[in-house]
Amino acid sequence: MSFFLDIDRAQSVFQLLFLSCHDSSCPEEGAVEFEESLRLIALGVKIPEEVLPRLRSIHDNIILNPQPFSLLARKVAADFKNDRETLVCVLRILLRLSSDDNMVCQRDRRLLYEVGSQFDLAREELMSLPESEYVLLASCLGYSAGSLDESLEKCYQALGCTHDMDDSEVRKRFRKLAKRFHPDHCFQGDDKSETNVRFRQIHEAYETILAARQLSREGV
Repeated sequence: MSFFLDIDRAQSVFQLLFLSCHDSSCPEEGAVEFEESLRLIALGVKIPEEVLPRLRSIHDNIILNPQPFSLLARKVAADFKNDRETLVCVLRILLRLSSDDNMVCQRDRRLLYEVGSQFDLAREELMSLPESEYVLLASCLGYSAGSLDESLEKCYQALGCTHDMDDSEVRKRFRKLAKRFHPDHCFQGDDKSETNVRFRQIHEAYETILAARQLSREGV
């Protein structure tokens, strides 16, 4: 997942992304995580290496002169109101910066909800995303559970699992299927492109189930 974003056109986007990485209550931790967040942002936004020093200066300015997160989200929404694809991509990068093994802490849930509220994206605009991202984002943005349940059911079917299986049983089933459909293990004569698609589907289904179960445990 990546898209091109001109740094001169979209400083507010970079400010929003950097501010999401910086927890004012833990400045030391924010400093430690900065380089990793910069790497993810650079990958997600597809920017050239020579632009990184300018991104660092934007980050430093955010730390010295922080703006309210809601104000930045509102500015990004206004700057890109006719570019829905960019708004979706910004949300995806925010999710990637926030999630750890398909889990999103309460602070980052609040930030994602705040940004999503400003962006005013319809659920349909997110439905083309990978299942695991869709489930996490839809839950953070407070969308109704109907379509989430349908998506989740397809994931259980893809792995041949049932809802009453515990995490270890689901993981065991996933590993068995992942090994069977791994592109490096396909037999001569097999359609490799079809095997690749099946392998990706298995991974997405497993990640979605894990994400949904984590959300359920948190009472979301």
